[in-house]
Amino acid sequence: MVIEWLEFKVARSIQAHFLAWDRQIWTAALATCPGYHSKEVWQNPQDPDTLIVMVRWTSRDQWQAIAPQWLAELEAQFQAAVGAGYSLESVKEFTVLA
Repeated sequence: MVIEWLEFKVARSIQAHFLAWDRQIWTAALATCPGYHSKEVWQNPQDPDTLIVMVRWTSRDQWQAIAPQWLAELEAQFQAAVGAGYSLESVKEFTVLA
């Protein structure tokens, strides 16, 4: 299993809006992909403007096989829906060992 780790800065005033559109656009789309396992969103209690989106993939190959153009289209839809007030700060990848 592989973890896709995305760290966002999201103004608290738009977090509910951000999360609603994240579920409607990103979660719904990713759930149709081979290898998608699950997704969680976490809030940093020391910095409530920091949200971590953690996506579990069955394999790195399945995750990386997703067409970049499709991801770009989803991101454009998401940006149009959410508007300003958030930024992607960090992208990481982890391999689950146990």
